[in-house]
Amino acid sequence: MAKRSHLKDVQEDANMDMTPMIDVVFLLIIFFLCIEFKTLEAKLPAYLPKDRGSQKTPEEPVEQLSIKIVNTKWGTEIVRKPLERGNPYKADGTKKAFMLEGHVCHWEVGPKRYDDMEELRSALKKI
Repeated sequence: MAKRSHLKDVQEDANMDMTPMIDVVFLLIIFFLCIEFKTLEAKLPAYLPKDRGSQKTPEEPVEQLSIKIVNTKWGTEIVRKPLERGNPYKADGTKKAFMLEGHVCHWEVGPKRYDDMEELRSALKKI
């Protein structure tokens, strides 16, 4: 029984006093608040490249052309070749092709509207 009481005494005495550790933490906080970080940053060397690059002429901006496709009437979806239903891919890995019967759309290139694909193609070749 003497051993059990001795173990309880040892466990009770193992508590640690946190006051000195808290004092050190507060001193470190005060130290870092008082230091000027900007003077330290200015003293750090920055190893940046001295070259400006081989390209001396500024790059010309690329002109963008926006083409808007507007569907005015959705057609009905018809599978071109009778393939098995539920599988969207053929045996060779390509997708099935669909036809849209009654599908109507037009294209807008900038402010101009084109209703015919050949008219759109010839206008884009001019640009």
